[in-house]
This record gives sequence, C-alpha cells and structure tokens, in this order.
Amino acid sequence: MGVEVRRAAAARSKKATPPILSNEFIIQNHGDIMSCILMVIALGFFFQISTPFSTLFVLPQYNESVQLPKDFEPQTYYRAGVWDWPAIFFYTVVWITAHCIIQEYFLDKIQRRLHMSKTRMSKFNESGQLAFFGLYSLIHSGIILFDLGIHKDITSVWNGYPDVHRYMNMSTKLYFILHIAYWLHQYPEFYFQKVRKEDIPQRAFYSTIFLVLTTAAYFSGFVRVGALLLFIEGILLFVFHASRALYFAGKTNTPLSG
Repeated sequence: MGVEVRRAAAARSKKATPPILSNEFIIQNHGDIMSCILMVIALGFFFQISTPFSTLFVLPQYNESVQLPKDFEPQTYYRAGVWDWPAIFFYTVVWITAHCIIQEYFLDKIQRRLHMSKTRMSKFNESGQLAFFGLYSLIHSGIILFDLGIHKDITSVWNGYPDVHRYMNMSTKLYFILHIAYWLHQYPEFYFQKVRKEDIPQRAFYSTIFLVLTTAAYFSGFVRVGALLLFIEGILLFVFHASRALYFAGKTNTPLSG
C-alpha cells in the first residue's frame, strides 16, 4: 500500500510539473514568463548602455515642444509614429500579465465557489475580462475628454483637424497604445487560456475589428473622435459584459447568454 501511495503521489507530481518549454508548461507559467520579460526590460533602466533600449519600449516616443491655440506657452506633446510599436509590444505583455492577475485573483476564486460547467466558465471568463477592460477604458477616456474640454465645446472633437489633432498629451498617447495592445494580447490568450476552437472565430472577429479601428484612428490623427467613440464603447462594454458575467454566475435571470 505504501508503494502504491508513493507511486500515486509521484504521478500527481509529474502531472503538476510538465516538462520545461512544453506547451503545458508555457500555458501554466505564462504569467511568470511574461513578468520576467517585463522585468528584463525594466532592469535596462539601471544601466546606461541599455537605457535607450528600455526607454524605447516603456516610454512614449515622438515628443516635442509645441504651442497649440489653447496654450499660453509651448507644452510637451506627442505624435504617432512607427517607433510606437516597441511600446505596443511591451504593453501587450503587460496586458497578458494583467490578464493572469485578474483571472487568478478574481475570476478563478468566484468560479471555485459557483462550480460552473466548462461552457459557462469560458463565457464567464471572457465577459469578466472584458468588463474589467471596459471599466478601465471608460474611466481613462473620460479623463481625456474632460481634459480636452469636450464637455464644454463638442466642436473641439473635429475643429483643427489634422494640424492640431496630430498632437496628444502623454495620457492620450498611452491610452491608445494600451488600447491597441489590449486587442493584440487577445490573440496569444487563445493559446494561453486554451480557448475552445468553436469560440475562437467570434472572439477573433471582434478583437480584429477593435484593433483595426483603434489603430487607424491613432495613426491617422483621429484621436479625439476615437477617444469619444471609445468612451461610449467602454460604457457599453462594461455594462453588457458585467451583466453577462453576472448571468453566467447565476446572479440574474437576464437572457444574455449570446
């Protein structure tokens, strides 16, 4: 009996620790792997030779001192450019790490209490993640719109395009970089989260639509129009997916299972 117990324990241990660099190992530890990538880039700031490398990935590029019509003196503004892609890559890794944190410390704990089926669990996870993102998006875009004074003068959404609109403050530039990075991070999550094949086309479709439209708005200078539309979308995203998550958690009878 003692031998059988030891064999069973060894089998469980082997199953819990898959071979290094195997698919199962990467899936189980992808949060730690992504955190290590972030740490390596962050450590670059401690050494003079690697600081430019880390700066390219972490900090917004294309800053210049410009005096816009609303300013009394020149201010630091940012433009969009091809060297934003390293930052987009970095924040894509940030979103993958954040996805793991939300999943492990919030959604998984709820699931363990509710004992959902695999189908309901998959949809609950999807809506839970999108509800968190929708909340972030509407708050950040709301701050941007308030700073632009759009609540006082709606014409500022289109007046001055393209000369004025190509310049953004740091908050606006980071918002669009984070938005693009979020929809990019959805694709590796299909692998990391073992999303069912039948669910991938639908998720890939809306992720691609958001990615293309947000990227186009950012690089074409329609950041004010984009921020306004994404603020509205953030409200809809949060309300719909928060309600949908509650539905799959059994907290409401609203038919939002689609």
